[in-house]
Amino acid sequence: MVGAAYETHTQELTGLLTGGVTDASAVRLMASYKMGRSKLVGFYQGEDGSGGVAGADADTLGLGLAYKVSANGTVKGQYYIRDSVVNVDSQLFALGYDHKLGKKTDIYAQYALTKDAGGIGGTGHGERVDPDTDADASGFSVGMRHKF
Repeated sequence: MVGAAYETHTQELTGLLTGGVTDASAVRLMASYKMGRSKLVGFYQGEDGSGGVAGADADTLGLGLAYKVSANGTVKGQYYIRDSVVNVDSQLFALGYDHKLGKKTDIYAQYALTKDAGGIGGTGHGERVDPDTDADASGFSVGMRHKF
């Protein structure tokens, strides 16, 4: 599977805002490849004017691997690194396990660790990690997904 996306945001600058930009954009490329019980994924995102700040460009690279350990269980790992003009390099590492309960329902457990998490996201469940710049954070999540 190969995918690409492009997004642009336009904001109206009013009041005393300085140093802002009226347009910000991002391009995202992703690919995955299945090999037997394994699946390898790759990710790249380039941002121009990140967060509406002029000159705040950032590049994010990510790799992931999933391995089906049984008919219903999959172990997953992800690693992302973000290089930003504004923040120090940020890193995110996540390790998790998904277990199918049925055709439409699965449960998961995941541990994630960030290093210098200056705005890195992508924990896989719609979450975003934004502690203070130069801060490390970690978390453990469990949940259930049901497809309607």
